[in-house]
Amino acid sequence: MSINTHALGKIFISHSSADKPFVRSLSEKINNSGYSVWLDERDLIVGDPIAEKISKAIEEARIVFVVVSKASIASKWLKYELNIATDRMIQGECRVIPVIKEKVELPPEVKGLLYADCTSGIKDGIRAILTALEHETRRRAWEIFWRRAESLIEQIFEHTGYVSTGGEYKGDDYEVIYLPIKDDDENEVTVVFESVSNYLDKLEPLSELWWSEYKEAMLELSESYFLLLTQRPFNLQVGHTHPNSSRVHHSAFKYDHLDFVTSDFFVVDLSGIDNLDECKKHMLIAKELIHSTVHIRVKELRIVRSKGNA
Repeated sequence: MSINTHALGKIFISHSSADKPFVRSLSEKINNSGYSVWLDERDLIVGDPIAEKISKAIEEARIVFVVVSKASIASKWLKYELNIATDRMIQGECRVIPVIKEKVELPPEVKGLLYADCTSGIKDGIRAILTALEHETRRRAWEIFWRRAESLIEQIFEHTGYVSTGGEYKGDDYEVIYLPIKDDDENEVTVVFESVSNYLDKLEPLSELWWSEYKEAMLELSESYFLLLTQRPFNLQVGHTHPNSSRVHHSAFKYDHLDFVTSDFFVVDLSGIDNLDECKKHMLIAKELIHSTVHIRVKELRIVRSKGNA
């Protein structure tokens, strides 16, 4: 499966001009893997304000490779570029990755970072470089969809919160939606919220195995209602599809020894949808379904409890 390499945008390689042959070779290998590299000799033209253009390229880059060599550690340009990149790294806006060309002392700005070792040639370090790019691509894809999902939840539902359960060592942390509905103990009903992004260059549907593992993990929590927003298509034949939206699904779960539903799973499939209003339309249908289902479950549980007390 190939990942969506375009999600990272232009990759910046900070280097000394003395290392240009090495950088050209590194850039070529990265480009051949589907990524895009910003390179001064290719992206700058005569008359461009060099400092301004380089600063802009670094400020827009999600990944900044720093080629470390005898020449580069003495370069004022490298220090200039490193200052911009490390400031952005501290703010969580980019990832800085040292690429060691020669065995020299690392600049203090990148001393504590894991690096790609190319001291014996690019072939020895390119695997680590491409692995780092793949990891960042996945993280970037998740981050983009997670932000959209969070925004939709905040706009559609009443209010959200964060739950942390367990002991000092082991526990569960998850986000919840609070519904304006009281359970039989007069507590606000909560819905566990989860999102899953698509980091591939094509939409890869959720598999039966993924769904099984997701349900297993959710059922370990002390909650009864779960909402999943997915950027990957949900084509599984589980539960029911809403009559007013093929994007909204509902699956109920109960243990064999019980005669009532213990958990309800709701899925909103937002795969391939870029229009925010369309996303909201499906979310509102899901909200109505969740509210009506929760009201039914609360009544059912009261009946079960009343029978048990009879």
